[in-house]
Amino acid sequence: MVIRQARSNVVSKTRRLSELAVWALFCLIVFVVYVCARDTTPLTDTRYTLHIALSLLREGNVDLDEYSYAATEGYELRGHRYSYFPLGAPLAITPFALLFDLGSRWFSGYDIYEGFKSSVDWGIVARFQLVLASLFTAVTGGLIYRIGRLSLDRGRAVLLGCIFAFCTSAWSTASRDLWQHTLSILLLTAGLYLLLVAEQQPASLPLVGIALAGSFVVRPTNSIAIAVLTVYVLAHHRSHRLRYLLSMLPIAVGFLALNVAIFGSIVPSYFAPQRLASNPAFAEALLGNLISPARGLLIYSPIILLGIYALPHQPAQSRLVLLNRYLAGVIVLHWLVISSFAHWWGGASYGPRLFTDMTPFWVYLLIPILHRLRWPLTTHTAALTVVLVLLAVISFGMHLRGVFDPRTWDWNGARLHVLPSVDEDPGRVWDWSDPQFWRGWRPAHLAIDPTALCFVGMAGGPNPMPHSLMLRNLGDRDLVWNAEWPQRLYAEPAETRVPALGYGEVHLGVDSGGLAEGLYRLGGVYVTARGQDGSVARQSPVVIPIHLRVLAPGTAPEASPTGGLCSHAASDSWLVVRTTQPGGDQPHVTFGAGWYDLETQGDIHWRWAASPARILINSPAAQRMTLSATILAAYQRAGPVAVGAPFTLTISVGDRASFPVQTVVGEPFVVELALAPGWNAVMLASEAGNVRPANVDPQSGEQRDLSFALGRLDMMLR
Repeated sequence: MVIRQARSNVVSKTRRLSELAVWALFCLIVFVVYVCARDTTPLTDTRYTLHIALSLLREGNVDLDEYSYAATEGYELRGHRYSYFPLGAPLAITPFALLFDLGSRWFSGYDIYEGFKSSVDWGIVARFQLVLASLFTAVTGGLIYRIGRLSLDRGRAVLLGCIFAFCTSAWSTASRDLWQHTLSILLLTAGLYLLLVAEQQPASLPLVGIALAGSFVVRPTNSIAIAVLTVYVLAHHRSHRLRYLLSMLPIAVGFLALNVAIFGSIVPSYFAPQRLASNPAFAEALLGNLISPARGLLIYSPIILLGIYALPHQPAQSRLVLLNRYLAGVIVLHWLVISSFAHWWGGASYGPRLFTDMTPFWVYLLIPILHRLRWPLTTHTAALTVVLVLLAVISFGMHLRGVFDPRTWDWNGARLHVLPSVDEDPGRVWDWSDPQFWRGWRPAHLAIDPTALCFVGMAGGPNPMPHSLMLRNLGDRDLVWNAEWPQRLYAEPAETRVPALGYGEVHLGVDSGGLAEGLYRLGGVYVTARGQDGSVARQSPVVIPIHLRVLAPGTAPEASPTGGLCSHAASDSWLVVRTTQPGGDQPHVTFGAGWYDLETQGDIHWRWAASPARILINSPAAQRMTLSATILAAYQRAGPVAVGAPFTLTISVGDRASFPVQTVVGEPFVVELALAPGWNAVMLASEAGNVRPANVDPQSGEQRDLSFALGRLDMMLR
């Protein structure tokens, strides 16, 4: 009997050691993976965490007074400068800051605290906080594994821990820096684990109280979890509730006393309840925190859907099932609270940061799903396994991007003349054309501002003041642009490469010489762009219509609008657009490069062209168009082409192959064209090229390069 008992003790001890070894190995592997990704350490709310800990160690206070560059950080109170954020994290890392400080002085001779007073190496701060954040979050993952082992075999408990560690914001947020969430999830997970252990060992309930009370010091929204789980303990552990409540008392008293001593109030401003319920866009925030492409929990961690699915499919008699419902209540209340916050998108962050604190709870809710993954697989369990793997892979990929690609964090910031920051324009969180998780992979994207230009000049006076076109690249690949200018327009030389999320500027001027008072349509600037890999940039091509208003001599000058057309846009009797579908959307049509000023004689209107010349058509949809016109005059190399003589035009639309059209000078021709949605550049070219008439007949005095004169263009949409 004694031998059997001894063997049993040996086996039990071996199992405990084995569990400890697996737990330690799991934490170590997760920590190494976390700490190896060093490109995404945001240092936003947390950047002075180490500074405060060093101040506490060396000066016995938590202010930032000694750091000269922090003079504008946080807020000033009683003549001292304080960080706006909770002191929980700086207090918690003080022992680690002490080791860091002593180690630096002993091994390198560098006094971090004294060095930080005048200047700071943010790289040192980032690396220190990354290591600690990775450590704390890896230990949290180990606690999730231990929670799993209370009811799952080792393999499925490891799977549960991996889901937490790599498929949630624990990876992309908590492990990246010492956010409040980093210690928050550690303490909430510890509280949950101890609460589960208390089902068999009620003596651990005081430890639950300590963990939960500490979580409030770290982050005020944890008051929701504290309140709900306290109700659970009071209702289901009645004989231990006094010990549980008393265990919270030292932390609560210490927290209040510290606040009164430093801030003169029982709670600092960050904990003020009036910060909540201040969001006029509450309904939008509720949806945004779930499904927006930049902050949606279900977008970044869709595996949570299985936890939601499991809730109503559990036996009602189990007390742990009742705990699951309490936890679900905590998650829902937390969702309502963070959505009532005016800054509900969480500032510069990645994914659903404000939901990070709830990660341990909803991962715990996945345990019933993992219970069902047993051999032999039935049709239901096989389908469940496939769904679990699919959602886990998507969730893993979402958070992988936020960990290894700093461009996903750059998404939050402003780009001069290109994008506002997410805090300046929170509507960006809904932009599916630029989702945060996709940043860095989008093709080149051309955008031009303004969308039209109007110049104002004076008859007989100098040329109008130049204007600028801003060419922006909204994509993640560099683009190279090219532009064709109408005849009267000229541009200063400009860089044709626009970097990703960058901009370029082109200064344009107009030659108004020889024009009388009136409104003139000068055609459109035709801009095309390609990525450096040769692919067509999004939104390419773009056409910028150009108008000119010439005032009578002596007229008071007017402001020259650049965001739209002149107050009365110039008409053009040379271009006529008709449709066989009354009420349908008509395309916008203008002429591009190659055309000279409109000329008239009686009812006849024409423009001379220098080949090739373009007609620019913005079609609202794919459709066919019949183009009819008459070549009134033309030139060949030998001189003018006689009326009635044949003349060959080559026509193409966009990048499609050109085709010849046999015409007769003085007689109309008709051609049918297929238009694509967006801008279509119809090119008309002469096989004979251009001729300068003065070179053929010096008596003519015509110095322009001419190819053909085209009468009124009649376009019929079908």
